[in-house]
Amino acid sequence: SGAGFLMIREAALYLVKNHSLVLSWDLIDDVAIGRLLCPIFGLTHIERLWIKIVDEPIRDAILDKGIFHFRCETHNHSNTVSLMQNVCDVINSINA
Repeated sequence: SGAGFLMIREAALYLVKNHSLVLSWDLIDDVAIGRLLCPIFGLTHIERLWIKIVDEPIRDAILDKGIFHFRCETHNHSNTVSLMQNVCDVINSINA
C-alpha cells in the first residue's frame, strides 16, 4: 500500500545532505527513517487516532486532545482515500 508522512524542512534537508546514511533494512521504512533522525532531532511520542470509519470523532480529537496524527485504513484499502479526505475536510473546516 504505502504511506505518507510530513517532516520539518530541517529533517528533510538532513536526510538529503546525508543520503549516504544506511537505513536499517530490517525495519519498516518510516521507522528506519525515524531511527536515523532521532539522535539529531529527538523523538516525541504523540497520540494518534485510528480512522477506520467515517464517523470517527476527528474534530474532537483535534480540538480536545490535540491529536494531529491520524492513521486511515480499511481492511482492503478500498475506502482509505475517502477516510483521508474526511480528515482533510475536518481540518479545513477548523482552519476556516
